[in-house]
Formats: sequence, C-alpha cells, structure tokens
Amino acid sequence: MVTRIFKAKLNKWLELIEAGGDVELIVDMSQLNNVIKFIDAQGIVATDADVDTRSELTSQIDEIKEAQKARLQVVSFEGEEEDYQNFG
Repeated sequence: MVTRIFKAKLNKWLELIEAGGDVELIVDMSQLNNVIKFIDAQGIVATDADVDTRSELTSQIDEIKEAQKARLQVVSFEGEEEDYQNFG
C-alpha cells in the first residue's frame, strides 16, 4: 500500500515536470527523502530495463517451465475417425 502511494506521487511529480512545471514548486524534498528512506529500508533495487540481468537460476527456471510445457502439449483428436466397435 505504501509503495503504491509513493509510486503514484512520484508519477504525478514526473507528469507535472514533463508538462513544464517548476521542479522547485512541485517536488517536496522532505517527501522525496521519505521515499528514498523507505526504498533503502525495504532493500528495493532498481534495474535498467534495457540491460539483461537474468541470473543463472532464472534461466534454469525458464528452461524447466519450457520443458514442462513441452510435456503437457495437448493432442487434438479431431479428424481422426476410428472404429471403436472392435474393442468389445
């Protein structure tokens, strides 16, 4: 809940700044410091979306998921006509 509130506030600040607002009037430094302290206390780390920081474990988990999907492929029986009367 706190994270959502901080995120909404920061997004609104960015929106106002991008619209040409004065940063000094928009950003309350005490509130920004509270956000920074919260992020630090929670151990939140930002990563660059353009950088591929996939760990070896993440890659292994993805391989396992793909292997599971391959084993669970649905086989369609449409179009196959069999004579089941011979089976008793």
